[in-house]
Amino acid sequence: MSIFTARESAGTLPERIAVGLLAEMFSPTMIAEVLEAADAWELRRRLLPAQSVVLFVLVCWLFPGASYAAVMNKLSGMSLARRYGWDAARLPSTGSIAKARRRLGERPLRLLFERVGQARAGARAQRHQVVVLDTIALDVADTYENAVFFGRAPGPQGVADGGPRLSAAVLCDGANGALIGARYGDTRQPALELADALVATLAPGTLCVLGAGSPGPRLLQAARQARVGLLWSPPEGVASPPGPAQPDDSLLCHLTLTAGPDAEPVRVIRTRRSDVGEHPAGLVTTAAAREASAAHLAELYSRRWRAVDAFSRLTAPAGGHAPVLRSKTPEMVAQEFWAMLCVYQAIHDLVDDHGGSLGRAA
Repeated sequence: MSIFTARESAGTLPERIAVGLLAEMFSPTMIAEVLEAADAWELRRRLLPAQSVVLFVLVCWLFPGASYAAVMNKLSGMSLARRYGWDAARLPSTGSIAKARRRLGERPLRLLFERVGQARAGARAQRHQVVVLDTIALDVADTYENAVFFGRAPGPQGVADGGPRLSAAVLCDGANGALIGARYGDTRQPALELADALVATLAPGTLCVLGAGSPGPRLLQAARQARVGLLWSPPEGVASPPGPAQPDDSLLCHLTLTAGPDAEPVRVIRTRRSDVGEHPAGLVTTAAAREASAAHLAELYSRRWRAVDAFSRLTAPAGGHAPVLRSKTPEMVAQEFWAMLCVYQAIHDLVDDHGGSLGRAA
């Protein structure tokens, strides 16, 4: 089940409203500026100008599972298509659409997402904030090119015999789930290893809640240099035996993975399983978050934004499985990935304006 039912005809009223929402956030002017920055303008006049291809790739996320022809038929019945330079009276073939996507590449969609994320991050850069850094694994089309680039997911026996899978780290505002940044890679490396560049952009004093996993040395170093606090739920045995108890009943210790003269000082927050929903041993936070109380940190972790829950609602309103990226080559997978983040942000803004939330525990 999708947010909107795809039909081989002009869009229904809800579908038109949804496409209009995307067009309002990603205007022809904004897309033109991004195409200019990406040097992605076409050299000659084509049936599908680059501006219209960007809109098409975004709109495809409103109709998951629909064919190229179905999406084009809907756009052809909407007058806004002409604002993006497309003559809706002439419907392109599926092959022409695929070629137009390849000509466009992934960079314009990445720059489009970064432009939206930077605008939100810039508005909050001068004050301390809570952000969430979560990871997600997305299945991609099982082609030779994708398998070579992304690697295959582990199967039931732990052997890499599953389908190709993209691994991503996503950074969002902890207060409302608005996206700030993202990085993607292949399934051969932990997604959190992609996140050090994201953490390095945060303002000093920011608290970064890790949605899953524990930080490695690179992420710890990036957080230390940026004076950013980290909060996570560790697997058993990561921290050394606790030291002195603090007034709020948290404990001081050092991370074993950075043992030595430069060992990372951390606080261990003892919690009940019901507090965090996962690890009864508690939470760990770096020294940069020393001012927050243990109770406040436990609440932040329990109500953190979750990437799988948030993005699954793009294809299933009730949540469930993460979206599948259908493109057959790595560059088109990347284009689809950045478009997914753009569409999430547009829907998030609408939901947030009405007091709702995507991907955040109640």
